[in-house]
Amino acid sequence: MKQISAFAYLYNYYAVPEEYTSPEDFLADAASRPTLLVTRLVENGCIAPYFIEEETELTHIRLAEPDRVHLVDAFLLSREEYQARLGELICAKCGGCLHYTPPADGEPVDTAGHEKEMTLDGLCLLRAEGREPYTLIDAADDFWCDMLDAEDSIRKPLFDGELTEAADALGVIFARHFPSARETVFAVNRSLGQRYLMFGALSPEARLVNRYVISRAPVEVTEYWMLFDHLPRGISRYEPQTGYDLTQTPPTVEFKRLPGKLPRYVLDVFCPPAVGGIRTAHETFRYLCAELGEDLLFTRAAELRIEQTADYASHRPLGEFWQALRADCGFFARRRISRDFARPMELVLPAIETGSRSAAERVSTMAPGLSLELAGREFGGRMTRIVDEWDLPVCTLALTLPGDADRRERLTTRVCREIIGDLQRDALLLLVDIARTGIKLYIDFLATAAGETTEALRDLTPEFADMNPRLTVRTRTETRVMKLNYTLDLIKRVPVRQEVGV
Repeated sequence: MKQISAFAYLYNYYAVPEEYTSPEDFLADAASRPTLLVTRLVENGCIAPYFIEEETELTHIRLAEPDRVHLVDAFLLSREEYQARLGELICAKCGGCLHYTPPADGEPVDTAGHEKEMTLDGLCLLRAEGREPYTLIDAADDFWCDMLDAEDSIRKPLFDGELTEAADALGVIFARHFPSARETVFAVNRSLGQRYLMFGALSPEARLVNRYVISRAPVEVTEYWMLFDHLPRGISRYEPQTGYDLTQTPPTVEFKRLPGKLPRYVLDVFCPPAVGGIRTAHETFRYLCAELGEDLLFTRAAELRIEQTADYASHRPLGEFWQALRADCGFFARRRISRDFARPMELVLPAIETGSRSAAERVSTMAPGLSLELAGREFGGRMTRIVDEWDLPVCTLALTLPGDADRRERLTTRVCREIIGDLQRDALLLLVDIARTGIKLYIDFLATAAGETTEALRDLTPEFADMNPRLTVRTRTETRVMKLNYTLDLIKRVPVRQEVGV
């Protein structure tokens, strides 16, 4: 094995030409040259920073973005040596993994597949013992597969006008795969030859998951169904699913506008008492979505409380709430509300310091933010519920932004729009929150496939090289804080029961 000087540029690796006395001399010269002839280190049957010598190739490149050039120490091995070292690691580390089949007596170790999973440092992020971990990406794909297999059980009642039966069939399929199923409400409808399939969310976290599931829908679904990540007004038709029929006794409201540029309200909804343990909140939510739209409830109701009371009729008609929104948003109120719902909301946080951290500059979020909560190690109920009930790891990538204000802004843009954007497009993370506090950048996300997500972040080590990256992963059993480098060096591991004061 031979150690060489190399550099990473736009997710590829190249050897520093041997004629340069130091990597720094090479960078100084490269900045003034339009193109360079260099040796590319190809990740074919290997994982950086270890490369197979037979897989290298000469290529011309142009370093158009010099601040994306990151020096690294790389290692060259022959194919035979790489396979031999990998085989030794497999024998030493893979026993007990569900993915591993020991070779028969006298047979050589089969390295097929392992060269894409285990590094020559012995790091494997896909190990499974006892059971395969729950992954959101697999659950979403399996849901759509089952939905296509059972499509007749949805399509027939839909065309017969039995919308509740069709929605219930979807709910049964969804519940097979998602611990969050009880927080998702389905609705179906059809109009002018178009079929609509709607995912309603009883919490902001369920809304995040529903959006992700829709993003994984295959073309076999999208060519026949229009998919919504909410229950829209007009398309989402209310039909009582229990004996609690709100069309006969519509709920009433009281509302109060909160200060701020965006019109947001505290909304109290009053409905008649029910008997027999009927889920009035569930029914009332569906009714509100049909009359107002779930997009309106999420973007304009900062607080939503539903109360059963015998004197519900003494409060204001529901239509007055819509009229108040029309007064705030003008003639195009519905269009503005839908636009706000479709994009992440930008909220200004109060200037409150968390320990020694400076006040947050802003937070972009699709759900109640977790960044500052995680940064301060203050694990609250919302995050705990995602982890414990849904079995989804909640992660924070913490970066220290170097340089002056302009460079920090450029780095923030690059990380958030390009690097994190690529991971989102690859469906490897579900972004929850981005927050800036002075020179610190915090990115909160749910790991849709824990091993693959961490593996993808590890591969981005050079991109974060000068940002002191720290990755915090919170699971059911522990919190791990790691350096984001090729070996994911552990900084701290804390069992859940000892979390206070991490």
